[in-house]
Amino acid sequence: MKRLYPSRLTKRFLYLTTIIIFIPLLIIFILAATSSRDIIKNQTENQAIQVTRVMSDKTSDLFNLKIQLLENIVENQAGETGKLEGVLTNLVVNDPFFKRIQIVNDEKERIVYKAPFIESDSKLNSAEASLYAELKWRRSSFVADSIAKMNGEPTLLFIVPFQSDDEAEVDGGLIAYVSLVYLQKYFKQNVIGDHGHSFLFNNEGKVLFDTNDFSKSGSLLGEYPFAREAFLDRTGVYRGELWGEASLVAYNPVDRLPFYTATSIPLTEANAVIDSLKDILWKGFILIFLAALTLLIFGIRWIIKPIKPSPSRQRVMQKAETGLFLYWKKRMRSKPCPVP
Repeated sequence: MKRLYPSRLTKRFLYLTTIIIFIPLLIIFILAATSSRDIIKNQTENQAIQVTRVMSDKTSDLFNLKIQLLENIVENQAGETGKLEGVLTNLVVNDPFFKRIQIVNDEKERIVYKAPFIESDSKLNSAEASLYAELKWRRSSFVADSIAKMNGEPTLLFIVPFQSDDEAEVDGGLIAYVSLVYLQKYFKQNVIGDHGHSFLFNNEGKVLFDTNDFSKSGSLLGEYPFAREAFLDRTGVYRGELWGEASLVAYNPVDRLPFYTATSIPLTEANAVIDSLKDILWKGFILIFLAALTLLIFGIRWIIKPIKPSPSRQRVMQKAETGLFLYWKKRMRSKPCPVP
C-alpha cells in the first residue's frame, strides 16, 4: 500500500477524489433509479386506469345504443305485433350482441314465435317475472344486475317497456338476452401487454366475462379488496394476488349501469420495464465506477507521483541546503560586528 501511495499527497488526492466523484455518483444513481421506478410505476398504473375507463365508456355506449335501438323499434312498431316479430327476428339474426329477444305481455306471458328464437314455456320464469315486476314500477328500460342462464350458458338481460308515453303504465315489453361471448370478443383488444386481460363484473362481485378465459364467468371477486372499492364507485389500482397470480388490477365503474370494468396485468410484466431500467442503471454505474477508478490510478501514477522528488534528488537538495546553511553560518562568524 505504501509503495502504491507513498506520500500524503497521493492519499489526500485519493480521499478527495472519492468524496468528489464516487459518493456523488452513488447518490445520483440511487436518485435516478428511485425516480425512474416511481415514474414508470405511475405511468403503468395510469395506462391501466385509462384502458379501464375506455372499456367502461365502451360498455356504457354499447348498452345504451342497443337499448335505444329497441326503444325505437317498439315506438315505431307499436300495436303491430306481426311487424315487430319480423323486425326483432332480423335484428337477432344480424346482430351478434343479442342471443334472443322475447315479447312479453302484461300477463307475464311470452309471445313465442318462430326461429331464431328457441321454443320455451309461455310463462316467464321467476327471474324474468321479477324483472318484469321491476319494470312495472320503474317505467323505463334497465339492465339487470345479475347473470341469467339460457340453455346452460350465462347471459345478461335488459328489458324495454311497452307504454304510450314515458309516464304511462307499462303494458308488456321486450326482454333481451345479451351474448357474453360477443362481449368477450368485443373487448378482446382492450388489454395491456401480452398476458394482460380485462373483465366485467356486477354488483354481486360475479365476473360476467374475462377476455382470456370465458370459464371465469360467474367467479366471485368478493375476497378481493378492489371489488369492494369498485362497489363504492371508486376508480383505482390494486396490487396483489388475483386468481393465484400476483397482478396489477385497475378498476372503474360503468356509468349508469350496474357493472364494473377491470384490467389486469401480471406484476412480472408490469415491472419488466422497471427491472430492465434498473439493470441498465446498475451496469452503467459499474462501468462509470471502473472507468473513474482506472483514471484515478493512472492519475496518481502519472500526475501526483512525479511531483514528489526522487530519493537521489532529495539527497542532492539536502546537501545543497546543508552547504548553503554552513556557508551562511561561516560568513556570519567572519563578519566583524559593527562598532556602537
